[in-house]
Amino acid sequence: MTLLAVVPLDAQQGPGQIRVLAPGATREDLILGRLYAAADSANPRLRAADARARALEAQAVTTTRPPDPRLQLGWMNRELPGLGPMNPLGMTQLQVMQMLPTAGKLGLAARAARTRASGAEFRARDVAWEVRAAVAAAFYELYRVERAVAIARETRQLMENVAAVADAMYRVGEAPQADVLRARVEVARMTEEIVVMEAMRQVALARLGGLLDQSFDDATPPAALPLFPAELPPHTDLGKL
Repeated sequence: MTLLAVVPLDAQQGPGQIRVLAPGATREDLILGRLYAAADSANPRLRAADARARALEAQAVTTTRPPDPRLQLGWMNRELPGLGPMNPLGMTQLQVMQMLPTAGKLGLAARAARTRASGAEFRARDVAWEVRAAVAAAFYELYRVERAVAIARETRQLMENVAAVADAMYRVGEAPQADVLRARVEVARMTEEIVVMEAMRQVALARLGGLLDQSFDDATPPAALPLFPAELPPHTDLGKL
């Protein structure tokens, strides 16, 4: 399993941040803040958007300059195989060319290039928020599936206890065999549901791994929610969360 880039829980950027893990969680669990940090540095879509923005910004600098001069060297009317000049038509040409744009063309081209670079930068920011939204959706789906699996396992344990009690009562003749069979059917049904939900966890992990450009397996720690504050921070701090 590829490990996530760990961001210390106390390395927050402003007041109002959630700093404490929920009871029972550990620092090795999947935390949404760590997933955000990993996506910001490793998501392929976000990296491509950033690279495009940087490329357009670099191109905008060159648009303020006239085109580079061109040097052209040519031979005409040469004989093979020695490439000697044919008399009297053989010649060697050397040309130097410089394109001069019309007045105002460079300024307009620079404005257009800067506008494209600015648009690409804003698009990269939009992609960053879209990626974070996708990471959050995948994280909470993973959390939901893991909690459902935990509840299903507890329910199956209860059904196994009921089946054991029904079997014991059947052995002493105090319960019909149908009760034992029903209890065992419920245990089998819960086992099947757990298998399905564990497969759903693998799907959620694969979706999250695709967003982070990382691989996850069965040994991946569970998703853990932070300990949310009892009240919202001041409105002046909401933009820093």
